[in-house]
Amino acid sequence: MVETFAAGLPADTNSANDFEQIDVGGELYQLMRLMRRYWHEGVASLELTGPQTIVLAGINTLGDGANQTELSQYTGIHKAPLACIIDQLEDKGYVERRLDPRDRRVRRIFATESVQELSPRMQLVTDGLNASLTKGVQQDDLQAVIRCIATMRENLLVALGETDSLSAREAELI
Repeated sequence: MVETFAAGLPADTNSANDFEQIDVGGELYQLMRLMRRYWHEGVASLELTGPQTIVLAGINTLGDGANQTELSQYTGIHKAPLACIIDQLEDKGYVERRLDPRDRRVRRIFATESVQELSPRMQLVTDGLNASLTKGVQQDDLQAVIRCIATMRENLLVALGETDSLSAREAELI
C-alpha cells in the first residue's frame, strides 16, 4: 500500500537529501485543528456542534431538498453518522425530512425557518475565523495560497484516482 502512495513522489527523487523536506500535510493538519477549535468554540453559544453546523452549511449551499447521499458527498460525512446528525438537527427543529414525491424511498432534507435566525450568527463566526486567518497576510500572498491549495487539492484527487475535479463534482450537486 505504501508503494502505491510513494508512486506519487517526483521521479527525480532518489533520497530525502535531494530536496528540502517540507511537511505541508502536517502544517495544514495543524492549521485545520486550530480552525476546527475556533469554529467549535464560536458556535458553542448556538448550542450546536461543529458537525451540526457543517451539515446546516451543506444544506444552505446545496439548497433545500438535498438528499442524504448528496449531503454526504458534499460534507464528507459518512451516511450513518450523517443520519444521526440530521436526527439531532430535526430534534432541535432546524431541519425536516420529507418524502420525495417521485421516489418514496428517498427522503429530502429541508431547513426550517429556525435556521434563518442562526445564519447571521454562524456568518459572524465564519467572518471572525477568516479575519483571524488572514490578519497580516498581504492580498497577493493570500491569492497565492488559494492557488496552491487548489493545486494541492487537484493533485490529491488525481492521486486518489478521482480524475474529475472537486469543483466539477460540487457543481453537479448544486
